[in-house]
Amino acid sequence: MTVFFGFLPIAMHRDPAAVSPSCDVLLAEFIARRYEFLGDDAAIAKIMQLEDYLDRLNNRQGLGFVVNGTVLDKRKICQMMLAAGGIFTTVVPFIISVKNSQTE
Repeated sequence: MTVFFGFLPIAMHRDPAAVSPSCDVLLAEFIARRYEFLGDDAAIAKIMQLEDYLDRLNNRQGLGFVVNGTVLDKRKICQMMLAAGGIFTTVVPFIISVKNSQTE
């Protein structure tokens, strides 16, 4: 039960992390537009200016869903899950061994 409630906050961040692919699609669209307007320097300058602006959002974390000042994307969620899993695989057996040693 402890493991379930330990991973619950991380699982709740799944929906905000789903925004990440949409942001990737948007950035890929900028690249496609740059190739489309290859001869038009003014259009390319505007596209690059917008890309720079989006790249500097959220303390240089880029475009995405922000939770507590951190942009959540799939990579960040995976890092959080691995860290939580590492903590729980260390802490839970320790608690069980302490509990067993107290009963003996």
